[in-house]
Amino acid sequence: MSISNGYVRLLLTIMVVGGCVELAAQPTVASATGPCIPFSGCGGVPLGSSNFTMTVTGSGFVNGSVVRRNGASLATTFFSATVLQASVTATLLTATAAIPITVVNGSLSSNSVFFYVIPIVTSVNPNSIPAGTQSVFLIVTGIGFTPNTTVAFKGAGWPTTFVSSTQVTATISGSGYLGTPGIVNVYVNDGQSQASNSVSFTVTQPSPPSVTTLITSPNPATIGQTVTLTAIVSPASATGTVTFKDGSTTIASQSLTNGNAIFTGSTLGVGSHT
Repeated sequence: MSISNGYVRLLLTIMVVGGCVELAAQPTVASATGPCIPFSGCGGVPLGSSNFTMTVTGSGFVNGSVVRRNGASLATTFFSATVLQASVTATLLTATAAIPITVVNGSLSSNSVFFYVIPIVTSVNPNSIPAGTQSVFLIVTGIGFTPNTTVAFKGAGWPTTFVSSTQVTATISGSGYLGTPGIVNVYVNDGQSQASNSVSFTVTQPSPPSVTTLITSPNPATIGQTVTLTAIVSPASATGTVTFKDGSTTIASQSLTNGNAIFTGSTLGVGSHT
């Protein structure tokens, strides 16, 4: 539209369709959707998908409107002034991307919306560790990975080592990520497309430490003699305390150091002690 000498001029494109003349206004695109999938809704498809039909909604569409993918025209079917459908072939889905979708009425082009081709995660190795593990080296396998791919673990993006388009590795560390038992959704993102699907990683309850050996020295001992009790606990990395009991009576609690807890005392009475 322009204003000249007090008059308003509206710029329209005249389209001839099937022998009829249509006045085409500039179209507007609200959404471009494909088959709905659980992890990304309807605004994208997994890398390597087969042919599908894209539905484009908006306003100002006419019989003769054309859907364009990144500037290239797609075979388009007109349904109404607000709905078009376009054929997308598998050859267009061979790389992850955020693809601009537009609609053109003759020489008038709409705004663009993005449709995504999304990477896929198929597995993560290992897929579980005990809570309290200091760090874990993850091997993530799938398709559509790039040197910019990051691994998301508990919502945080972790840098990766790019091995190939089907594998990246990442080291996860910190008690905030590995300290609490539960199931973690692991997925990838390359900064260009939507995030991938997720696979489950389990932080398990750690196995409780167990006393493997109790050493008494000297044994036997005489009354009043100093006796040393050494509890050897597995695993050696276990932390906490060991409680020494004489029957049901607690005689001491000692902290673990390198898998050992040691008590020295001379208060044991005459007789056998368990």
